[in-house]
Amino acid sequence: MRRFAAPPDTEATPVTRVSTLEIFFDLVFVFTLTQLTALIAHPHGVGTFIEAGLIFMITWWMYDGYVWMTSNLRIERTQYRLLMLGGMIGFFQMALSVPTAFTTGTKGFGVGLLMAAVAHMMLLSRTYQVPGRSVTYLAPTNLSIALLVLASGFLPEAWRVPIWAVAAAVLLIRLITFIVFPTQREVVYSLSPTHFIERHGLILMIALGESIVAVGTSASGDGQMLSWEARFLASFALMLAASLWWTYFSRDDTRAEHVLMELPHNLRISKGGVVALTHLGMIAGIVTLAAGFKNALGSTDERLLAASFLASGVSLY
Repeated sequence: MRRFAAPPDTEATPVTRVSTLEIFFDLVFVFTLTQLTALIAHPHGVGTFIEAGLIFMITWWMYDGYVWMTSNLRIERTQYRLLMLGGMIGFFQMALSVPTAFTTGTKGFGVGLLMAAVAHMMLLSRTYQVPGRSVTYLAPTNLSIALLVLASGFLPEAWRVPIWAVAAAVLLIRLITFIVFPTQREVVYSLSPTHFIERHGLILMIALGESIVAVGTSASGDGQMLSWEARFLASFALMLAASLWWTYFSRDDTRAEHVLMELPHNLRISKGGVVALTHLGMIAGIVTLAAGFKNALGSTDERLLAASFLASGVSLY
């Protein structure tokens, strides 16, 4: 394979291919989805879904920040790779803290989020598209949210959900602002349509794969011989996941890439924000679907809950 040296920091060389390190990064991030699936599969009331939604929104914001950043920066250099690995450690700490994010694991989640935000800020400062203005626009938000989540770990548990809700609302408003107001979206990023769409497609495909893993582990978890009913349900789950894959990867991904390529820079950035926002909903649907798969293969008492998850998951997607 022919290798290319990393370009100078100031060279506006478009990033057109997803690197293996980015795929590795995505595999670490998807552990968060695995943890969220386990969290909502056996909910303790509506509060479980609220907490899972807050965790996912905050985590997705930070993850998609890395997607945008790597669309502007080649990461072949050792220092960039080390910063990416630092961000991965942060995401891993966040994922490990998901089951107890609002009890004993709040500080661990906050530390992981802060690590990911700092590594992202340092990488963002090396992007070739007006790096100083990019850092000024995004770093204060990311660092503030991370510090807010971390600080909530030192407060009574009753305060944590409201504080996280404020953080998630700020991020959602920030994203919508990024989409709507051209004076802000012009100064932050360039966007490589090929890289951007491929990266979102990869995380979607990995999330679908995670849902199949949930089916497999639930079906064979007790080590007993599988009944034909369990085999049928597992096969149905696979076909349902394959149907969702088909709806996206038959044409939608290539059409989205072509649309972005044909747009001028300002509109391309705006539509990129829409892609990020809609993928948040699609992956939330896959997580819900995976929880339904787990329950469908559990006890018969969970079948009604499983049906609700499956219907909700497909609808969200």
